[in-house]
Amino acid sequence: RNEAWNAYLSAPPPANDTERVQYETDAYIFKPEGAFCHPNSNVMLEALTWMLGRLSWISQETPNGNKLEMLELYCGCGAHTIPIAKSGLVTKVTCVELDDRLVSACQHNIRSNGLQDLVRVISQDAGTWAKYGRRNHHYDILLVDPPRQGLDDDVKRLALNGGNGGIIEDIIYISCGRDALVRDLKVLTQTHFEVVDCTLVDLFPGTDSVESLVHLRRKKER
Repeated sequence: RNEAWNAYLSAPPPANDTERVQYETDAYIFKPEGAFCHPNSNVMLEALTWMLGRLSWISQETPNGNKLEMLELYCGCGAHTIPIAKSGLVTKVTCVELDDRLVSACQHNIRSNGLQDLVRVISQDAGTWAKYGRRNHHYDILLVDPPRQGLDDDVKRLALNGGNGGIIEDIIYISCGRDALVRDLKVLTQTHFEVVDCTLVDLFPGTDSVESLVHLRRKKER
């Protein structure tokens, strides 16, 4: 069935069909029937709160931290996008998603939350967009939540080299695939990035699957 939930900062999740997640401002999220979505609202609270904490840290540690622009690849229906955009921690968000159902849901969520001037969603494969679509635009933060097989090679190249728009300083990597995460982190941290924070959350209780949340920051030149 279709699902919708609201996000709030001040109240814990109630025991009913509507998920309420702690955030800086109210956020309505619609999830389409049959498309992938995270099943555990309580743990989503933990994950999303961690993300906002890292973004707050980035804004404090970055010159012009009140003008951060974020690129989100594999954005889904905007379950991360919308609350982050409404938090006030970023000024612009460009998000990319391949699944047409999730793109439509994300567009709906953008409109429902009044974020048309702040968030833009692009219907395209993340790897293809990373290779051809970025052009000269600069992004400070890259947020990725890829499928279990991990990041496309062109996404890793974009993260490492930046392209014509300049380099990306921070990556927030949300992973449900441990082997792929290890592989990708080896590539990202070999020369360009270092892990500055990470946590684990149990989105799928009773299974051996965990969600890994990793914050990488570009290494300082020495």
